[in-house]
Amino acid sequence: MTKRFRFFATLATLSLACGCSSLDNCPDSRKPIEITTGRSDKETLRYESAPYDVLDAFPAKTALWFKHDLGVVPAPPRVYLSFSWHGTNGKDGGSITETAGNQSLIDCVDAHYIVVRNDTCEPEFHILVTSEGESLFTDPDDPHYNDPDACGEMPR
Repeated sequence: MTKRFRFFATLATLSLACGCSSLDNCPDSRKPIEITTGRSDKETLRYESAPYDVLDAFPAKTALWFKHDLGVVPAPPRVYLSFSWHGTNGKDGGSITETAGNQSLIDCVDAHYIVVRNDTCEPEFHILVTSEGESLFTDPDDPHYNDPDACGEMPR
C-alpha cells in the first residue's frame, strides 16, 4: 500500500507542478486587425460591419478595429458571433447570437473606430458589429463624455 500511495502522491505533485498553462493551448495576443469593409450611413448614424451571411473572422486573442468613420461617437455597439462565416441563411445552416463574457470585449468606441477584442482561446469565431444612433454622452463637461478620438490610431 505504501508504494501505491507514493506513486499517486508523486503523480499528483507532478500534475500540480505542470499546471494548465504548460499545455500551450492558447495563443498570446495577436496583432490587431483593421476591418474597413463595413457599411456606414452618416445620415442615420447606422453602422454594420458585415452582412449577416458573410461575417468577419475573429481569431482567438485578437482585437478587431472596425472603422466606421461616422464622425460622432455612436451609440453602444451590439456584437454578434457565429462559428460559421455564413452567419445566418448560409448554406451550412449557420446561426448567429449576441455575445457574452470575454468572447467580445468592447475596448474602445470613438468617432472613427469600434474596437472589439476576443479574449478567449476559441480558435475562431465570426463576428458582426452594429451600432445605430449617436452616443447620449456628447457634452465634454459630462463625466460620462465619450471622447471622439479616444481610440487614437490603430496599432500597426
